[in-house]
Order: sequence, then C-alpha cells, then structure tokens
Amino acid sequence: MVTSLQRPEKQLHGYQNSLNEFVADWLRSYSEAVQAVDLFNPELTRSLSDEQKMFFAKAFYHVRGHCNDFFWFVANHGTYEMKQLILDNHAEEFGHQGKSHELLYYEFAKALGVELTDEVVNETTHLPFVREYNRDHLRWLSARDADSLIAAFSAYEKLDNPDYSNLYELGLSLGLEGWGLVFFDVHRHVEHYEATSHFIEQIWETNPEKVVEAFSFIGEHQLEMWQHLSDAVFSHKA
Repeated sequence: MVTSLQRPEKQLHGYQNSLNEFVADWLRSYSEAVQAVDLFNPELTRSLSDEQKMFFAKAFYHVRGHCNDFFWFVANHGTYEMKQLILDNHAEEFGHQGKSHELLYYEFAKALGVELTDEVVNETTHLPFVREYNRDHLRWLSARDADSLIAAFSAYEKLDNPDYSNLYELGLSLGLEGWGLVFFDVHRHVEHYEATSHFIEQIWETNPEKVVEAFSFIGEHQLEMWQHLSDAVFSHKA
C-alpha cells in the first residue's frame, strides 16, 4: 500500500515564503510514495500476461481520457486567462500538424493488441473506481473558487512528468518500442506546469493554503488511483 502524503496543515508550515520549496517537497514525497505501487515495479510488470497488458491499456484509457471533464470544468468556471490556458493545452493535445495525443494512445494500445475504438465507444473497462476518481475531481472542483481550480489544475499538470516517466518505464517492461512508447515519451517531457506558475505565484502571495489544499488533494487522489489500478491489473484474469 502506498504511503500517504503529509496533511495540508503540516505541509504549509514553514513554506509561507517559498512556493518553489513547497512544490519541490510535495513532488518529492509523491514520487517516493508512488514507487511503492506494484504497477511501477518493472520486476513485477515484466511478468504480466498478454491479457493483463491489454486490460491495462483499456482501463488506463479512462483515467487519461476523461481528464477533459476536469479541464472543461476549470475552463468554464475560472477566469478568462484560465480559459486561454486550457485552450492552449488542448491545442497541444490535438498535436498541431502531427498525431493527436489521443491517436498516440491508440498506437500504444495497438502495440498491446487492443483496437481501442470499441472501448472508447462502449466503455467496457471503465472500472467503478476510475469513474469515482473522475467524479471526485469534479466534486472537489465544484465546491471551490477559481483560485483553487487553477491550483488543482497546476498540481495535476505537475504530476505529468513523474507519472509518465514511470509509465514509460512500465511500457519498456511490457516490451514496447517505437510508436508504442511515444504517448508516454511525449508526456514525460511536457512543461504544462510551467504555464501555470504565474497563476500559482499570485495565489501563494495571498492565499497559500489554497495551493497547499489543492496540491494535497490531487497528490493523494492520484496515489489512491494508481494503487487501485495496480491492484486491478495484477488481479485480472482473462
């Protein structure tokens, strides 16, 4: 079982003058905790069956694929500047003149023997805990103001680099190469958090507790999801 992050009030203590220090410590704690998840242990994932690999590709799609609901809520209930930030993010998601990130995920799934269209349409492997994961994002967002929304979005984006670095290593352990890895490779190098930094700096100056609360929620929520997904993959039987 993964280790929980520090409680928000403990995280805030001593960070009043250093947003960068807070974020660095939060990210370090998260990165250490997520290493305890079996899904990110190559010694274990190398032994996954083909059926378990296919199950992961379909189940994880709904973790990644429904983030648009999160972004939609933030864009519609935040400021104009936040809306522009989300639009810029979506432009990158569509891949400009190259393949969209969605199609890159299709390539990953295809490399594991999954034709993803049926899963996208029928959501056969949209697992109950993943539905709750996505709904809990919206429940949390709907109870908070614009500052908390952008703080949560910022935290969510900050986790792209460690999460997708872990997922890239997972892909290698599954025997993937070439196009099968591009989706993960792209996301482990993104700099979406940096685009939010000026928003967070402004909030930190007046309401640092909002930043701490949002980052704490996103980190804990993500850790819980990874643990559930890992358990589901390793217990899956064809």
